[in-house]
Amino acid sequence: MFPLQLRQVKSHLLNSNNLDDLMLWTLLIVCIKQFLQICEGISLTTESFVTDLATKSNYKVNSLTTRIRGKTDVNEIYLQLWDDEECPEFSPVIALLIYSALSGIQDGFIFPNTQNASLHVKYQTVLYKIKKLTSELLKLNVNRDDENGFIVGTHLARKTGLLLASWSFLSYSRRKPCEMVEEPLMDAMLSNDSRSTYNFGDVRSDMRHNSTASTKTYLADAATMFELVKSSSRDPKDTKVGVYRGILVKNPEVLRKVLGKKIK
Repeated sequence: MFPLQLRQVKSHLLNSNNLDDLMLWTLLIVCIKQFLQICEGISLTTESFVTDLATKSNYKVNSLTTRIRGKTDVNEIYLQLWDDEECPEFSPVIALLIYSALSGIQDGFIFPNTQNASLHVKYQTVLYKIKKLTSELLKLNVNRDDENGFIVGTHLARKTGLLLASWSFLSYSRRKPCEMVEEPLMDAMLSNDSRSTYNFGDVRSDMRHNSTASTKTYLADAATMFELVKSSSRDPKDTKVGVYRGILVKNPEVLRKVLGKKIK
């Protein structure tokens, strides 16, 4: 999904004033910002959040940390969930805090089944709702049998997350976006290009890919789409995204010590 489409989905879901719709938006934006498959996101519990690794300043929560083990992960991994300061409407932290306060969830699954809170929401239920939004709200063809159809599956959030990351790189680089498109975008993203004002992290590691080739497959034509949308749209919000920040925490014990020193 492009930023414009994501904003349409958010507006539609939140304007319904329905807790289930708020849950769906929260699930979607969390999965997008942490490169989670939908099936991984629905499995998050209150115990998935490592509270002593959360960061805040005054009364503002800057980041949360989750501990997950996906289908391809040998061991548990720790991922940061950053507040999006440049683009608050896409902040997973704000969404989670609001959803948690309104739902009253204190233990168990973060995204429970409405019929049985001891279970997480069904994957097929989430996928059906996203397909319906994609088809009826965004007017996209979701027919899998059509080679031009928009595929709505468990990897949708991961692909959207990488698109936002690449658009962030193109938006905030010191160099002109058109120049960045002319060179291998992913190579620059993976090398923390020194010509950029920001540190974009190791996107391949953040996505938990074993090879750069896998990440490039996800990237597809994101850079081209950025240029096309930017050149054809009069509204700068159509390409507006926040700064991408690395999310993988390889050594949580080191982070604990660093945070402990700051607290003292």
